[in-house]
Amino acid sequence: MPTTVTSHIEIDDAGVAWIIGANTKVVEVVRDKLAHGWGPEEIHREHPHLSLAQIHSAFAYYYENQEKMDGEIDRREHEAEEIARQAADPALRRKLLDLKKQLSAEGTEVRVEPRGPKTLAEHFKGVIGTVHGGPPDWAKNHDHYIHGTPKK
Repeated sequence: MPTTVTSHIEIDDAGVAWIIGANTKVVEVVRDKLAHGWGPEEIHREHPHLSLAQIHSAFAYYYENQEKMDGEIDRREHEAEEIARQAADPALRRKLLDLKKQLSAEGTEVRVEPRGPKTLAEHFKGVIGTVHGGPPDWAKNHDHYIHGTPKK
């Protein structure tokens, strides 16, 4: 009697390979291997939501489709480099400065200010607070309630 082997990979309508139940693309796991030289165990340590079986399935899919996936990885890297190059484009910067000068000449005040907090401490001042309705031992056992580790 033939046996059916379960695959941990599914292909969406756009042709993107995903690890089933993990909300992780195969290419993300592959890039960890290519960029950092990580094996399955290191990837599992960095992404504990992925089982070793899922990671090995991602590698198997990659090696079966290596030419196609390498081409897609290269295409995305070139696209990212082009976006970065355009963002650093002196011509674009010149256009923006000319526009600022023109608006200032017309009497429109132009100010460029950083958005968001200036320091990490300022950021946390805005989000630090009290959790209402949490268990009384929340501070002591937060790892238990968040990650399921044993209580202290």
